[in-house]
Amino acid sequence: MVLDPRQYPSGSAAEGATPIVFWKVITQTVTPAEVATVVGIDTQTFTVVGVKVGDVVICNPAATGEAVVVGAVRVTAADTVAITFINPTAGALTPDAGTYTFLIFRPEA
Repeated sequence: MVLDPRQYPSGSAAEGATPIVFWKVITQTVTPAEVATVVGIDTQTFTVVGVKVGDVVICNPAATGEAVVVGAVRVTAADTVAITFINPTAGALTPDAGTYTFLIFRPEA
């Protein structure tokens, strides 16, 4: 969905806000790899068609059955999202695979 920023203002220059000119919800099947134990922080990349460098991304993972959490999400290249998984447990864990939901915001350039 493309929004007209004049119709849906997101702030003003006086407030230091950057208007959002585009937003979209994308669902994508993601199959993460195992994340090591205790201080396990692992950044993995996945194809998410439609994202561009500079987009702001929020990720809702498929499930939270394991103790692994999503620590950060960012666009690393066109159609590519990097998700940083954190494993605070004493054993290696694999984040749940399934349909992840990505909320994409594109700020005005």
